[in-house]
Order: sequence, then C-alpha cells, then structure tokens
Amino acid sequence: MKIPLSTQFVLLCKMKILFPLLFITVVSASCANENQEKKKTDSIICIVPPPTFDPQSEKETIRQLENKYAKFLTSGNGDSLLDLYSDDIQILANQQTIFTGKQGVKTYCSYMPEITFEQRIMVSLNGTKDVLYESGIETLSGKRGSQSFGGNRKYLTIWKLVNGKYKIAVEMWNELPPQAINSK
Repeated sequence: MKIPLSTQFVLLCKMKILFPLLFITVVSASCANENQEKKKTDSIICIVPPPTFDPQSEKETIRQLENKYAKFLTSGNGDSLLDLYSDDIQILANQQTIFTGKQGVKTYCSYMPEITFEQRIMVSLNGTKDVLYESGIETLSGKRGSQSFGGNRKYLTIWKLVNGKYKIAVEMWNELPPQAINSK
C-alpha cells in the first residue's frame, strides 16, 4: 500500500512533538510510468522549528522548591530532603568528597551543621523543560558544635524533570570572600 505524499507530509509535521530539535526531512516518492523508462520524483521539505521553552516560566516553581529545601535543611532532618533529590543526585559540597545517590545525601546530612539561610539570590535560570540550570549567591550562618560560622557562597543547582516534578540532580557550592556578594 502506498501512502499519498500529502499524508506523509502531514504525518512528518505532526512528529515535531517527538523531536524537540530542528530537523529537516526530505520525503521522496517515486512512480514509474508504464514502461519503467522514466521516473518522476516529488519532494517535500518539512522544516519544523524547535518547540519554544522559556525557563523563566518555571522560576516560581523553582523558588517554591528552594523554600522547601531551605526549610528542610535548616530543620537538620536530612530524610526530609530526600524527596527533593533525583535518585542519581550528586552533591559537590565545598571542600568535600562527591556524595552520590540518596544514600550519599544521608551521609552528607550526617556531617551537616546547623544552618540558617539568610538570603538566597537566584542569578540565572536557563535550560530546557527537562533540565534547568540555576546559579546564584546565598548568605548563610550556622553552628557546628560550639563553632559559629557565616558567609557567602555561590551555588549551581541542576534540576531534572522526573515524572513531572523537578528534582535536584546536581548540587554544588563554594565559599566566596565577603566582598564578592556585592560585586554581582
């Protein structure tokens, strides 16, 4: 059974949902005349632009997740954090080893001091619907035993869409000198 060229064109254009990147497809249909001496070729080029996604449309969602994160982190209960992380989470903490997976989160949380987030500034949010890259600066204070600390750090969080919800796939931060927070 031969599919008409116009139907092939419609089917290809509907496939743009399946292919988020720009693609060019050339469809050729050949028909032989009665004596098979000549061939005629019809070609249609279907150029479909990639679907548009504005990462800023997810800014409020990420802010709500950050607020949850700060609440759980300051509570000192690492188990509460687990729902915010993807199964393959990687935590790249300042001057620490890499903590991987949810068991790694539990291990990291066992070392974690008491923390209070004083300020968190999202500097950028970029990416695709499936993967968002957030960077920013935060000010925090805390206590480890009898030692108090505080300061500024820059962070990078990679959010991954898992079953319709954003989860933290990679989390990384480094300390900043005190004057760096004002040089944004």
